[in-house]
Amino acid sequence: MEKLLDVLQLIYPFVRNPYAPHSFLRLDAFHKQFTIVCSGVMYLPLNDPGVGCRRGKTQYTLGYRSSIEDAIRLCTSKFHELYAYPQIKAGASFEPRRVEVYYTAAKAYQATAQASGQGPTCVLSGMVEEAEIIWCRPAAVVNEIFELEIWLDTFHRKVSEQAWAGELDIAQSVCREAAELKRFFDSLKWKNFVLRALDQTGVTCTPEEYPYSSGH
Repeated sequence: MEKLLDVLQLIYPFVRNPYAPHSFLRLDAFHKQFTIVCSGVMYLPLNDPGVGCRRGKTQYTLGYRSSIEDAIRLCTSKFHELYAYPQIKAGASFEPRRVEVYYTAAKAYQATAQASGQGPTCVLSGMVEEAEIIWCRPAAVVNEIFELEIWLDTFHRKVSEQAWAGELDIAQSVCREAAELKRFFDSLKWKNFVLRALDQTGVTCTPEEYPYSSGH
């Protein structure tokens, strides 16, 4: 068994994962642990020429990188190529709106899982503007417990207001707020890594406020 493991390590060498203490990834997985996704609007011509077009949201995988810094650099270097949707239909056009960096580790990114809330963590996102990508910079949090208290107080106030007005769908509200709470904790976990990457790459940013359901 030990000889077999030695052979496998030669074929699939392991490297330390800087984003997860005391963990390792296969080298091939390490180079693809961040998946960069570009999403936007697809304009498709109707069957009758000259009538118009229909539009719909879509996305494609821009690439993979081993670090958040390299993911940002990839988006910057391919900014003018974001419109080049893979295998686009004749007469169609794609308008990029957003780029997102997901921590996928050794797993594959699936849009369907992401839409259902079961997908990987989005650690960083940016809006595609006319001349560049404007990245969302995490807000500085001094006291995480205090911020969580604000989030919970706001959630309670919103639910109370909706219940008083008779507009509350409990199941829908709980699912939505649970997703936002997960996003809040993910932001706390990845904040320092993301801030360091943004500082090192020197890209343009806009401040991101959280908790995300703070009533704004």
